[in-house]
Amino acid sequence: MGKEAAKFVPTDTLANHLAIKKLAGNDRRFLVQAESHLYNDSGDCAETLSGLNLIPLAQGRSSIELAEIKQ
Repeated sequence: MGKEAAKFVPTDTLANHLAIKKLAGNDRRFLVQAESHLYNDSGDCAETLSGLNLIPLAQGRSSIELAEIKQ
């Protein structure tokens, strides 16, 4: 595939978790859409496995407004 390395993960849930963990870096708080799969369907995996605090925004909407992020 022309890549230097790859990582196999057995589930989409684990792939999502690893991506969020990587994107969060050293930050513990992570903004997510309130309707997102990670927030609604993955239980508390991000909190339990990586100590991340998922903060849901834009409930019932498809996008997050800048004012919500600043708040």
